Amino acid sequence: MTPQAVIPACFRQESSLRIIERERIYMSVLILAYHRINDWSSDTLVIPPERFRRQINFLKRRYQIVSLKDIIAAQKAGLAQKERLAAITFDDGYFDNYRYAYPILEESGCTATFFLTVSYIGTENLPQPLFSKEGSPPLKKGEEGGFKDRLLNWSEVAEMAKDGFTFGSHSLTHINLTAVPPSVAREEITKSRQILEEKTGRGVGFFCYPFGRHSPEIRQMVAEAGYQAALFTPAFISCFSFRKSLEPDLYSLKRVGIYHHTNLWQFRLKVGA
Repeated sequence: MTPQAVIPACFRQESSLRIIERERIYMSVLILAYHRINDWSSDTLVIPPERFRRQINFLKRRYQIVSLKDIIAAQKAGLAQKERLAAITFDDGYFDNYRYAYPILEESGCTATFFLTVSYIGTENLPQPLFSKEGSPPLKKGEEGGFKDRLLNWSEVAEMAKDGFTFGSHSLTHINLTAVPPSVAREEITKSRQILEEKTGRGVGFFCYPFGRHSPEIRQMVAEAGYQAALFTPAFISCFSFRKSLEPDLYSLKRVGIYHHTNLWQFRLKVGA
Protein backbone atom coordinates (compact mmCIF):
# COMPACT_ATOMS: atom_id res chain seq x y z
CA MET A 1 0.00 0.00 0.00
CA THR A 2 1.36 3.42 -0.94
CA PRO A 3 1.59 6.22 1.66
CA GLN A 4 -1.03 8.22 -0.25
CA ALA A 5 -3.47 5.33 -0.03
CA VAL A 6 -3.66 5.60 3.76
CA ILE A 7 -4.39 9.34 3.70
CA PRO A 8 -8.15 9.89 4.00
CA ALA A 9 -9.67 11.17 0.77
CA CYS A 10 -11.17 14.20 2.50
CA PHE A 11 -7.70 15.39 3.61
CA ARG A 12 -6.24 14.85 0.14
CA GLN A 13 -9.11 16.89 -1.33
CA GLU A 14 -8.68 19.68 1.23
CA SER A 15 -4.94 19.82 0.56
CA SER A 16 -5.55 20.08 -3.19
CA LEU A 17 -8.11 22.83 -2.72
CA ARG A 18 -5.72 24.83 -0.51
CA ILE A 19 -3.10 24.66 -3.25
CA ILE A 20 -5.71 25.85 -5.74
CA GLU A 21 -6.65 28.71 -3.42
CA ARG A 22 -3.01 29.87 -3.30
CA GLU A 23 -2.81 29.70 -7.09
CA ARG A 24 -5.90 31.86 -7.36
CA ILE A 25 -4.10 34.79 -5.74
CA TYR A 26 -2.61 35.38 -9.18
CA MET A 27 -5.91 35.33 -11.02
CA SER A 28 -7.41 38.56 -12.33
CA VAL A 29 -9.79 37.19 -14.99
CA LEU A 30 -12.50 34.61 -14.38
CA ILE A 31 -14.89 32.98 -16.84
CA LEU A 32 -17.56 30.74 -15.32
CA ALA A 33 -19.18 27.89 -17.24
CA TYR A 34 -22.73 26.80 -16.39
CA HIS A 35 -25.09 24.47 -18.23
CA ARG A 36 -28.52 24.27 -16.64
CA ILE A 37 -30.52 26.10 -13.97
CA ASN A 38 -33.71 24.41 -12.77
CA ASP A 39 -35.55 23.02 -9.76
CA TRP A 40 -36.61 19.65 -11.16
CA SER A 41 -33.33 17.79 -11.68
CA SER A 42 -30.33 16.78 -9.58
CA ASP A 43 -28.19 16.06 -12.62
CA THR A 44 -24.49 16.91 -12.39
CA LEU A 45 -24.89 19.85 -14.78
CA VAL A 46 -27.92 21.36 -13.03
CA ILE A 47 -27.77 24.18 -10.46
CA PRO A 48 -30.92 24.96 -8.41
CA PRO A 49 -32.15 28.53 -9.06
CA GLU A 50 -31.68 29.82 -5.51
CA ARG A 51 -28.15 28.45 -5.34
CA PHE A 52 -27.39 30.15 -8.66
CA ARG A 53 -28.76 33.42 -7.28
CA ARG A 54 -26.51 33.15 -4.21
CA GLN A 55 -23.50 32.38 -6.39
CA ILE A 56 -24.12 35.43 -8.57
CA ASN A 57 -24.59 37.71 -5.56
CA PHE A 58 -21.40 36.34 -4.00
CA LEU A 59 -19.50 36.86 -7.25
CA LYS A 60 -20.72 40.45 -7.60
CA ARG A 61 -19.16 41.36 -4.26
CA ARG A 62 -15.73 40.22 -5.40
CA TYR A 63 -15.58 40.80 -9.15
CA GLN A 64 -16.77 43.26 -11.71
CA ILE A 65 -19.12 41.12 -13.79
CA VAL A 66 -18.76 42.11 -17.43
CA SER A 67 -19.57 40.72 -20.85
CA LEU A 68 -17.35 38.18 -22.55
CA LYS A 69 -16.61 40.88 -25.14
CA ASP A 70 -15.26 43.09 -22.35
CA ILE A 71 -13.10 40.23 -21.06
CA ILE A 72 -11.57 39.74 -24.51
CA ALA A 73 -10.98 43.48 -24.91
CA ALA A 74 -9.28 43.60 -21.51
CA GLN A 75 -7.07 40.65 -22.41
CA LYS A 76 -6.02 42.29 -25.67
CA ALA A 77 -5.34 45.61 -23.96
CA GLY A 78 -3.52 44.06 -21.02
CA LEU A 79 -6.00 45.54 -18.56
CA ALA A 80 -6.98 42.25 -16.93
CA GLN A 81 -4.02 42.50 -14.55
CA LYS A 82 -5.33 45.74 -13.03
CA GLU A 83 -8.83 44.70 -11.95
CA ARG A 84 -10.75 41.53 -11.21
CA LEU A 85 -13.15 40.79 -14.06
CA ALA A 86 -15.63 37.94 -14.35
CA ALA A 87 -17.83 36.73 -17.20
CA ILE A 88 -20.69 34.23 -17.02
CA THR A 89 -21.31 31.68 -19.77
CA PHE A 90 -23.79 28.87 -20.42
CA ASP A 91 -23.39 25.87 -22.72
CA ASP A 92 -25.91 23.99 -24.90
CA GLY A 93 -28.85 26.43 -24.82
CA TYR A 94 -31.44 24.77 -22.63
CA PHE A 95 -34.89 26.29 -22.10
CA ASP A 96 -34.26 26.49 -18.35
CA ASN A 97 -31.61 29.12 -19.10
CA TYR A 98 -34.48 31.33 -20.28
CA ARG A 99 -36.89 30.35 -17.53
CA TYR A 100 -34.53 30.67 -14.55
CA ALA A 101 -31.06 32.05 -15.34
CA TYR A 102 -32.27 34.92 -17.52
CA PRO A 103 -34.57 36.56 -14.91
CA ILE A 104 -32.04 36.04 -12.10
CA LEU A 105 -29.31 37.68 -14.17
CA GLU A 106 -31.64 40.53 -15.14
CA GLU A 107 -32.61 41.06 -11.51
CA SER A 108 -28.93 41.09 -10.51
CA GLY A 109 -27.96 43.52 -13.27
CA CYS A 110 -25.59 40.97 -14.82
CA THR A 111 -25.04 39.84 -18.37
CA ALA A 112 -24.00 36.47 -19.80
CA THR A 113 -23.08 34.68 -23.01
CA PHE A 114 -25.03 31.59 -24.09
CA PHE A 115 -23.37 29.06 -26.37
CA LEU A 116 -26.02 27.37 -28.50
CA THR A 117 -26.10 23.97 -30.17
CA VAL A 118 -27.49 25.70 -33.22
CA SER A 119 -29.16 22.89 -35.20
CA TYR A 120 -31.37 21.98 -32.25
CA ILE A 121 -32.59 25.45 -31.36
CA GLY A 122 -36.30 25.77 -32.06
CA THR A 123 -36.85 22.01 -32.18
CA GLU A 124 -38.05 19.43 -29.66
CA ASN A 125 -34.92 17.39 -30.22
CA LEU A 126 -31.80 17.05 -28.14
CA PRO A 127 -28.53 15.88 -29.64
CA GLN A 128 -27.52 12.46 -28.35
CA PRO A 129 -24.14 13.69 -27.04
CA LEU A 130 -25.98 15.86 -24.53
CA PHE A 131 -27.83 12.81 -23.22
CA SER A 132 -24.67 10.76 -22.90
CA LYS A 133 -22.82 13.63 -21.24
CA GLU A 134 -25.53 14.33 -18.70
CA GLY A 135 -26.93 10.80 -18.34
CA SER A 136 -30.39 12.31 -18.76
CA PRO A 137 -33.55 10.19 -19.08
CA PRO A 138 -35.71 10.39 -22.24
CA LEU A 139 -37.65 13.61 -22.82
CA LYS A 140 -40.67 14.09 -20.59
CA LYS A 141 -43.61 16.34 -21.29
CA GLY A 142 -43.55 19.40 -19.07
CA GLU A 143 -46.46 20.97 -17.23
CA GLU A 144 -46.58 23.97 -19.53
CA GLY A 145 -47.15 21.91 -22.66
CA GLY A 146 -43.52 21.92 -23.70
CA PHE A 147 -40.56 19.76 -22.82
CA LYS A 148 -38.83 20.57 -19.58
CA ASP A 149 -35.58 19.42 -21.13
CA ARG A 150 -35.97 21.11 -24.50
CA LEU A 151 -33.56 23.67 -25.87
CA LEU A 152 -34.38 27.32 -26.43
CA ASN A 153 -36.42 28.47 -29.41
CA TRP A 154 -35.51 31.42 -31.59
CA SER A 155 -38.11 33.78 -30.13
CA GLU A 156 -36.64 33.21 -26.66
CA VAL A 157 -33.17 33.83 -28.04
CA ALA A 158 -34.39 37.06 -29.67
CA GLU A 159 -35.94 38.28 -26.42
CA MET A 160 -32.74 37.67 -24.48
CA ALA A 161 -30.61 39.26 -27.20
CA LYS A 162 -32.84 42.35 -27.12
CA ASP A 163 -32.06 42.68 -23.41
CA GLY A 164 -28.33 42.68 -24.07
CA PHE A 165 -27.39 39.03 -23.63
CA THR A 166 -24.99 37.62 -26.19
CA PHE A 167 -24.91 34.30 -28.02
CA GLY A 168 -22.07 32.21 -29.32
CA SER A 169 -21.74 28.95 -31.18
CA HIS A 170 -21.41 25.55 -29.53
CA SER A 171 -21.31 24.01 -33.05
CA LEU A 172 -24.25 22.71 -35.05
CA THR A 173 -24.71 19.32 -33.41
CA HIS A 174 -22.47 19.22 -30.31
CA ILE A 175 -19.98 16.91 -31.97
CA ASN A 176 -16.38 16.17 -31.00
CA LEU A 177 -14.67 18.30 -33.63
CA THR A 178 -11.37 16.44 -33.30
CA ALA A 179 -13.01 13.10 -34.17
CA VAL A 180 -14.59 14.01 -37.52
CA PRO A 181 -13.14 14.81 -40.96
CA PRO A 182 -11.85 18.40 -41.33
CA SER A 183 -14.63 19.24 -43.78
CA VAL A 184 -17.28 18.27 -41.22
CA ALA A 185 -15.57 20.19 -38.43
CA ARG A 186 -15.29 23.28 -40.62
CA GLU A 187 -18.99 23.16 -41.49
CA GLU A 188 -19.93 22.78 -37.82
CA ILE A 189 -17.86 25.86 -37.02
CA THR A 190 -18.74 28.12 -39.95
CA LYS A 191 -22.38 27.25 -40.62
CA SER A 192 -23.37 27.53 -36.96
CA ARG A 193 -22.02 31.09 -36.94
CA GLN A 194 -23.86 31.97 -40.14
CA ILE A 195 -27.18 30.67 -38.79
CA LEU A 196 -26.75 32.46 -35.47
CA GLU A 197 -26.05 35.76 -37.19
CA GLU A 198 -29.04 35.33 -39.50
CA LYS A 199 -31.39 34.46 -36.65
CA THR A 200 -30.24 37.11 -34.18
CA GLY A 201 -29.29 39.89 -36.58
CA ARG A 202 -26.10 40.36 -34.59
CA GLY A 203 -22.47 39.46 -35.08
CA VAL A 204 -21.24 36.27 -33.41
CA GLY A 205 -17.71 36.49 -32.09
CA PHE A 206 -17.33 33.53 -29.74
CA PHE A 207 -17.12 29.77 -30.07
CA CYS A 208 -17.20 27.08 -27.38
CA TYR A 209 -15.65 23.68 -28.14
CA PRO A 210 -18.08 20.77 -27.58
CA PHE A 211 -16.74 18.48 -24.84
CA GLY A 212 -13.78 20.89 -24.62
CA ARG A 213 -12.08 19.02 -27.47
CA HIS A 214 -9.85 21.09 -29.73
CA SER A 215 -6.52 20.99 -31.52
CA PRO A 216 -4.25 23.46 -33.34
CA GLU A 217 -6.11 22.63 -36.56
CA ILE A 218 -9.53 23.19 -34.99
CA ARG A 219 -8.40 26.46 -33.41
CA GLN A 220 -7.17 27.63 -36.80
CA MET A 221 -10.57 26.81 -38.34
CA VAL A 222 -12.31 28.83 -35.63
CA ALA A 223 -10.06 31.82 -36.28
CA GLU A 224 -10.55 31.56 -40.05
CA ALA A 225 -14.33 31.43 -39.57
CA GLY A 226 -14.20 34.92 -38.07
CA TYR A 227 -14.58 34.24 -34.36
CA GLN A 228 -12.72 36.57 -32.01
CA ALA A 229 -12.15 33.92 -29.34
CA ALA A 230 -12.98 30.35 -28.33
CA LEU A 231 -13.44 28.73 -24.93
CA PHE A 232 -13.36 25.38 -23.19
CA THR A 233 -13.58 23.98 -19.67
CA PRO A 234 -10.48 22.05 -18.56
CA ALA A 235 -10.90 18.82 -16.63
CA PHE A 236 -8.83 20.01 -13.67
CA ILE A 237 -9.33 23.10 -11.53
CA SER A 238 -5.59 23.76 -11.36
CA CYS A 239 -5.62 24.61 -15.06
CA PHE A 240 -8.19 27.38 -14.67
CA SER A 241 -6.34 30.43 -13.43
CA PHE A 242 -4.81 33.07 -15.63
CA ARG A 243 -1.51 34.11 -14.10
CA LYS A 244 -0.29 37.66 -14.42
CA SER A 245 2.86 36.50 -16.18
CA LEU A 246 1.02 34.64 -18.94
CA GLU A 247 -0.72 35.90 -22.05
CA PRO A 248 -3.74 33.66 -22.74
CA ASP A 249 -4.43 32.22 -26.18
CA LEU A 250 -7.73 33.79 -27.23
CA TYR A 251 -8.68 30.56 -29.03
CA SER A 252 -8.25 28.37 -25.97
CA LEU A 253 -9.59 30.46 -23.12
CA LYS A 254 -10.15 28.43 -19.97
CA ARG A 255 -13.29 28.52 -17.87
CA VAL A 256 -14.24 27.37 -14.38
CA GLY A 257 -17.02 24.78 -14.48
CA ILE A 258 -19.78 25.05 -11.86
CA TYR A 259 -21.76 21.88 -11.18
CA HIS A 260 -24.53 20.49 -8.99
CA HIS A 261 -22.09 19.27 -6.34
CA THR A 262 -20.34 22.67 -6.06
CA ASN A 263 -21.18 23.95 -2.58
CA LEU A 264 -20.52 27.53 -1.45
CA TRP A 265 -17.12 26.69 0.05
CA GLN A 266 -16.01 25.01 -3.18
CA PHE A 267 -17.47 27.88 -5.20
CA ARG A 268 -15.41 30.37 -3.19
CA LEU A 269 -12.25 28.40 -3.90
CA LYS A 270 -13.07 28.05 -7.58
CA VAL A 271 -13.59 31.77 -8.05
CA GLY A 272 -10.58 32.69 -5.93
CA ALA A 273 -12.62 34.71 -3.44
